[in-house]
Amino acid sequence: MRATLGIAALGSTAAYWVSIAQYSWLYHVTLPFLLMAWLILSVVVWQVPRTYPIIKNIYLGTTILYLLLCLNGFFEQSTAQPLFLAFSLWFPVQYMVIYVLYPSQTAHRLALGLLVLSLFSLVVHLGTLSRIDPSQMAWLIHFYVASVVTIMMSRYVILIKDKYVLAYREANSDALTGLYNRRYLEDQLNEVVSFAVRYDKTVSLLLLDLDHFKQINDLFGHATGDIILKGFAEVLHLHLPKNAIAGRWGGEEFLVILPEMDLHRAWQVAEFIHVVMRSIKFKKVGSVTISVGVSELAPLDSIQSLIQRADQALYQAKAAGRNKTMPQLQDIQRGSSYPHNRPAKTLN
Repeated sequence: MRATLGIAALGSTAAYWVSIAQYSWLYHVTLPFLLMAWLILSVVVWQVPRTYPIIKNIYLGTTILYLLLCLNGFFEQSTAQPLFLAFSLWFPVQYMVIYVLYPSQTAHRLALGLLVLSLFSLVVHLGTLSRIDPSQMAWLIHFYVASVVTIMMSRYVILIKDKYVLAYREANSDALTGLYNRRYLEDQLNEVVSFAVRYDKTVSLLLLDLDHFKQINDLFGHATGDIILKGFAEVLHLHLPKNAIAGRWGGEEFLVILPEMDLHRAWQVAEFIHVVMRSIKFKKVGSVTISVGVSELAPLDSIQSLIQRADQALYQAKAAGRNKTMPQLQDIQRGSSYPHNRPAKTLN
């Protein structure tokens, strides 16, 4: 979005410079206004990213208004027609920008809405078409045909992209929990570890296991077990750090990759997940505890040895009675900055 606004500001600056010789209120009033507005919006979205949805709508509204004014000026011949023709050619570009900035269904409605508005301008000015030069009339026909073709092609490209994204998500996600699957985790772990080795960073792993999950399945059925798996996946999704990469490692085991996080901090994250899980009450089952093994990347470490140490720590946590976090080293004392009490809630 920042790049789009920056390009728009540069474009409006160039347009204003080109149009200095044209005595038209449209260019001498709207272009400086758009330039300042887009520059301000660029700074705002840069400093406050959460304003992106609002900034996006403001950008679209101001741009569409300007383009429609250009088209209206062409019909009314209020200034030099070639200059209006040049700016009206930005309509197809705006259609493509709409499909880039918005979800496919919303983008399709917005693009069709802009097309309808441009056609409405044509209908309103049907009486003035007789004054338009034949060559410019041919351009006008090409303009509307190009608009329709651009919308159709953009729609087609977005549909292909959506199918690709869906296929990619299905190939890399666990169908039950919605988290990443083991294959994706292995690929990401390879990239994260390679980055850490190259730039002298650290990486930690959490290997988490739902305690007594087999007994839960046997006593309450697999449907209840699936609810618990989904609930735990939601806990990981909501309460892990933003840069964490979480997925289902297999069965009731989950793996969390924590880039640029040392062992102590990773242990604190695991303890916080313990606190959250203890606060949740599942129907029929009640609270479900977890065991966690923690490992940190060491010099001359391999991905296999990093995972193996987390697995060994998990085994030690289970052997020590479960419902524990066991780091690869025994130098972390209990006590962290995380809260130890949270209101209980029930997951269906």
